[in-house]
Amino acid sequence: MKRLNVLIIILVLLAFILWFKIANIGNGIEVYVNYSDENKHQILSETSYVPYYNEDISFVICQSRDGRSPCQKIIGVKHGVEKWYNKGVLEYEDFYDNGILLATNVYYSNGFIRQEITYKNGNIIEKKFYSQSTANELVKAFFYTPNETIKKYYVDNRLVKEERYRGKYLISRKIFDKDGLLKRLEEYSNSNGFEELFNPFLHRYEDMPPNDDIRKYQKEDSKRDENHSEGVSGVWI
Repeated sequence: MKRLNVLIIILVLLAFILWFKIANIGNGIEVYVNYSDENKHQILSETSYVPYYNEDISFVICQSRDGRSPCQKIIGVKHGVEKWYNKGVLEYEDFYDNGILLATNVYYSNGFIRQEITYKNGNIIEKKFYSQSTANELVKAFFYTPNETIKKYYVDNRLVKEERYRGKYLISRKIFDKDGLLKRLEEYSNSNGFEELFNPFLHRYEDMPPNDDIRKYQKEDSKRDENHSEGVSGVWI
Protein backbone atom coordinates (compact mmCIF):
# COMPACT_ATOMS: atom_id res chain seq x y z
CA MET A 1 0.00 0.00 0.00
CA LYS A 2 2.84 2.35 0.87
CA ARG A 3 4.53 1.58 -2.46
CA LEU A 4 1.32 2.42 -4.28
CA ASN A 5 1.03 5.75 -2.46
CA VAL A 6 4.65 6.59 -3.28
CA LEU A 7 4.05 5.71 -6.94
CA ILE A 8 0.97 7.94 -7.05
CA ILE A 9 2.91 10.83 -5.52
CA ILE A 10 5.72 10.40 -8.07
CA LEU A 11 3.24 10.36 -10.97
CA VAL A 12 1.53 13.49 -9.65
CA LEU A 13 4.88 15.27 -9.36
CA LEU A 14 5.88 14.26 -12.89
CA ALA A 15 2.54 15.48 -14.24
CA PHE A 16 3.01 18.79 -12.41
CA ILE A 17 6.53 19.22 -13.78
CA LEU A 18 5.32 18.50 -17.31
CA TRP A 19 2.45 20.96 -16.94
CA PHE A 20 4.82 23.57 -15.53
CA LYS A 21 7.18 23.20 -18.50
CA ILE A 22 4.34 23.46 -21.01
CA ALA A 23 2.94 26.51 -19.22
CA ASN A 24 6.36 28.15 -19.19
CA ILE A 25 6.79 27.52 -22.89
CA GLY A 26 3.40 29.02 -23.61
CA ASN A 27 3.95 32.08 -21.42
CA GLY A 28 7.68 32.51 -21.98
CA ILE A 29 7.72 32.85 -25.76
CA GLU A 30 9.46 35.98 -27.00
CA VAL A 31 9.82 37.45 -30.48
CA TYR A 32 13.17 38.59 -31.83
CA VAL A 33 12.80 41.27 -34.50
CA ASN A 34 15.67 41.32 -36.98
CA TYR A 35 16.28 44.69 -38.66
CA SER A 36 18.33 45.41 -41.76
CA ASP A 37 21.82 46.79 -41.12
CA GLU A 38 21.34 49.10 -44.09
CA ASN A 39 17.90 50.35 -43.06
CA LYS A 40 17.08 50.22 -39.35
CA HIS A 41 13.37 50.64 -40.10
CA GLN A 42 13.22 47.62 -42.42
CA ILE A 43 12.26 44.35 -40.74
CA LEU A 44 14.00 41.33 -42.24
CA SER A 45 12.56 38.65 -39.98
CA GLU A 46 10.61 37.94 -36.82
CA THR A 47 11.44 34.84 -34.77
CA SER A 48 9.41 33.33 -31.94
CA TYR A 49 11.62 31.58 -29.40
CA VAL A 50 11.85 30.35 -25.83
CA PRO A 51 14.68 32.14 -23.95
CA TYR A 52 17.10 30.13 -21.82
CA TYR A 53 19.66 31.11 -19.22
CA ASN A 54 22.09 28.46 -20.46
CA GLU A 55 24.31 30.02 -23.12
CA ASP A 56 25.01 26.58 -24.57
CA ILE A 57 21.43 26.59 -25.89
CA SER A 58 21.35 29.15 -28.67
CA PHE A 59 20.69 29.87 -32.33
CA VAL A 60 21.73 32.60 -34.75
CA ILE A 61 19.73 35.09 -36.78
CA CYS A 62 21.46 36.51 -39.84
CA GLN A 63 20.77 39.24 -42.38
CA SER A 64 19.20 36.68 -44.70
CA ARG A 65 17.47 33.34 -44.37
CA ASP A 66 20.36 31.56 -46.10
CA GLY A 67 22.82 32.75 -43.45
CA ARG A 68 24.36 35.90 -44.94
CA SER A 69 26.40 37.66 -42.25
CA PRO A 70 26.46 39.54 -40.01
CA CYS A 71 24.60 37.29 -37.59
CA GLN A 72 23.28 37.68 -34.05
CA LYS A 73 23.46 34.95 -31.41
CA ILE A 74 20.22 34.42 -29.48
CA ILE A 75 20.14 32.44 -26.22
CA GLY A 76 17.21 30.02 -26.41
CA VAL A 77 15.46 27.76 -28.93
CA LYS A 78 13.17 28.60 -31.82
CA HIS A 79 9.57 27.76 -30.98
CA GLY A 80 6.59 28.81 -33.04
CA VAL A 81 6.84 30.78 -36.28
CA GLU A 82 9.81 32.48 -37.91
CA LYS A 83 8.82 34.96 -40.63
CA TRP A 84 11.10 36.31 -43.34
CA TYR A 85 10.24 39.36 -45.42
CA ASN A 86 11.37 40.65 -48.79
CA LYS A 87 11.02 44.44 -48.99
CA GLY A 88 8.26 44.32 -46.41
CA VAL A 89 6.37 41.44 -48.05
CA LEU A 90 6.13 38.07 -46.29
CA GLU A 91 8.19 35.51 -48.24
CA TYR A 92 8.82 32.57 -45.86
CA GLU A 93 7.28 31.12 -42.73
CA ASP A 94 9.21 28.43 -40.85
CA PHE A 95 7.43 26.51 -38.11
CA TYR A 96 9.44 25.17 -35.15
CA ASP A 97 8.76 23.01 -32.12
CA ASN A 98 11.48 23.42 -29.48
CA GLY A 99 14.14 24.02 -32.11
CA ILE A 100 12.94 21.33 -34.52
CA LEU A 101 11.89 22.54 -37.98
CA LEU A 102 8.46 21.08 -38.80
CA ALA A 103 7.30 22.92 -41.92
CA THR A 104 7.93 25.83 -44.27
CA ASN A 105 5.52 27.97 -46.26
CA VAL A 106 6.77 29.97 -49.25
CA TYR A 107 4.70 32.87 -50.62
CA TYR A 108 4.37 34.73 -53.90
CA SER A 109 4.81 38.50 -53.88
CA ASN A 110 1.01 38.83 -54.10
CA GLY A 111 0.66 37.04 -50.76
CA PHE A 112 -0.60 33.74 -52.17
CA ILE A 113 0.90 30.48 -50.98
CA ARG A 114 3.58 29.18 -53.35
CA GLN A 115 4.93 26.08 -51.61
CA GLU A 116 4.22 24.04 -48.51
CA ILE A 117 7.12 21.91 -47.27
CA THR A 118 6.89 19.34 -44.47
CA TYR A 119 9.90 17.91 -42.62
CA LYS A 120 10.51 14.84 -40.48
CA ASN A 121 13.78 14.18 -38.66
CA GLY A 122 15.44 16.94 -40.66
CA ASN A 123 14.38 15.53 -44.04
CA ILE A 124 11.77 16.79 -46.49
CA ILE A 125 8.87 14.31 -46.67
CA GLU A 126 6.35 16.38 -48.62
CA LYS A 127 6.26 19.34 -51.01
CA LYS A 128 3.17 21.02 -52.42
CA PHE A 129 3.24 23.62 -55.20
CA TYR A 130 0.48 26.15 -55.92
CA SER A 131 -0.32 28.40 -58.87
CA GLN A 132 0.14 32.17 -58.74
CA SER A 133 -3.31 32.76 -60.23
CA THR A 134 -6.23 34.08 -58.21
CA ALA A 135 -7.42 30.50 -57.75
CA ASN A 136 -4.09 29.68 -56.06
CA GLU A 137 -4.78 26.01 -56.77
CA LEU A 138 -2.61 22.99 -56.11
CA VAL A 139 -0.59 22.05 -59.22
CA LYS A 140 1.97 19.53 -57.90
CA ALA A 141 2.59 17.44 -54.80
CA PHE A 142 5.78 15.46 -54.15
CA PHE A 143 6.10 12.82 -51.43
CA TYR A 144 9.49 11.49 -50.33
CA THR A 145 10.35 8.20 -48.61
CA PRO A 146 13.77 6.57 -48.14
CA ASN A 147 13.10 4.31 -51.14
CA GLU A 148 10.73 6.17 -53.44
CA THR A 149 9.53 9.56 -54.59
CA ILE A 150 5.91 10.01 -55.63
CA LYS A 151 5.00 12.98 -57.83
CA LYS A 152 1.37 13.98 -58.38
CA TYR A 153 0.20 16.57 -60.91
CA TYR A 154 -3.11 18.43 -60.85
CA VAL A 155 -5.19 20.49 -63.28
CA ASP A 156 -8.13 22.44 -61.86
CA ASN A 157 -7.53 20.64 -58.54
CA ARG A 158 -7.96 17.26 -60.28
CA LEU A 159 -5.26 14.60 -60.23
CA VAL A 160 -4.18 13.99 -63.84
CA LYS A 161 -0.85 12.18 -63.47
CA GLU A 162 1.09 10.27 -60.83
CA GLU A 163 4.72 9.17 -61.18
CA ARG A 164 6.86 6.99 -58.95
CA TYR A 165 10.65 7.21 -58.90
CA ARG A 166 13.24 4.95 -57.33
CA GLY A 167 16.35 7.05 -57.08
CA LYS A 168 16.47 9.02 -60.35
CA TYR A 169 14.63 6.36 -62.35
CA LEU A 170 10.95 6.44 -63.24
CA ILE A 171 9.34 3.11 -62.29
CA SER A 172 5.64 3.78 -62.95
CA ARG A 173 3.26 6.36 -64.35
CA LYS A 174 -0.52 6.67 -64.02
CA ILE A 175 -2.67 8.90 -66.22
CA PHE A 176 -6.18 9.83 -65.07
CA ASP A 177 -9.16 11.12 -67.05
CA LYS A 178 -11.32 14.12 -66.17
CA ASP A 179 -13.48 11.95 -63.90
CA GLY A 180 -10.48 10.80 -61.88
CA LEU A 181 -10.54 7.28 -63.33
CA LEU A 182 -7.33 5.53 -64.30
CA LYS A 183 -6.87 5.89 -68.05
CA ARG A 184 -3.37 4.56 -68.56
CA LEU A 185 -0.81 2.68 -66.49
CA GLU A 186 2.86 2.30 -67.36
CA GLU A 187 5.54 0.44 -65.49
CA TYR A 188 9.27 0.74 -66.06
CA SER A 189 12.37 -1.18 -65.10
CA ASN A 190 15.67 0.48 -64.29
CA SER A 191 17.59 -2.79 -63.89
CA ASN A 192 19.70 -2.04 -66.97
CA GLY A 193 20.39 1.53 -65.96
CA PHE A 194 17.74 3.03 -68.27
CA GLU A 195 13.99 3.21 -68.49
CA GLU A 196 12.53 0.16 -70.23
CA LEU A 197 8.80 -0.25 -70.66
CA PHE A 198 7.44 -3.70 -69.79
CA ASN A 199 4.16 -5.45 -69.01
CA PRO A 200 2.36 -4.07 -72.09
CA PHE A 201 -0.89 -5.74 -70.99
CA LEU A 202 -1.15 -3.03 -68.35
CA HIS A 203 -2.17 -0.64 -71.13
CA ARG A 204 -5.64 -2.17 -71.33
CA TYR A 205 -6.98 1.21 -70.21
CA GLU A 206 -6.46 2.65 -73.67
CA ASP A 207 -5.79 1.49 -77.21
CA MET A 208 -2.05 1.37 -77.71
CA PRO A 209 -0.79 1.79 -81.30
CA PRO A 210 1.39 -1.08 -82.61
CA ASN A 211 5.11 -0.54 -82.43
CA ASP A 212 6.02 -1.11 -86.10
CA ASP A 213 9.74 -0.59 -85.52
CA ILE A 214 9.90 -3.37 -82.94
CA ARG A 215 7.83 -5.75 -85.12
CA LYS A 216 10.07 -5.04 -88.12
CA TYR A 217 13.18 -5.77 -86.07
CA GLN A 218 11.66 -9.02 -84.75
CA LYS A 219 10.85 -10.21 -88.29
CA GLU A 220 14.34 -9.40 -89.57
CA ASP A 221 15.93 -11.09 -86.56
CA SER A 222 13.80 -14.21 -87.10
CA LYS A 223 14.75 -14.29 -90.80
CA ARG A 224 18.46 -14.06 -89.93
CA ASP A 225 18.06 -17.03 -87.58
CA GLU A 226 16.41 -19.09 -90.34
CA ASN A 227 19.16 -18.33 -92.86
CA HIS A 228 21.82 -19.15 -90.31
CA SER A 229 20.26 -22.49 -89.40
CA GLU A 230 19.94 -23.50 -93.08
CA GLY A 231 23.66 -23.00 -93.65
CA VAL A 232 24.78 -25.07 -90.68
CA SER A 233 24.98 -28.85 -90.67
CA GLY A 234 26.46 -31.22 -88.16
CA VAL A 235 25.73 -33.25 -85.09
CA TRP A 236 25.25 -31.79 -81.61
CA ILE A 237 27.45 -33.53 -79.04
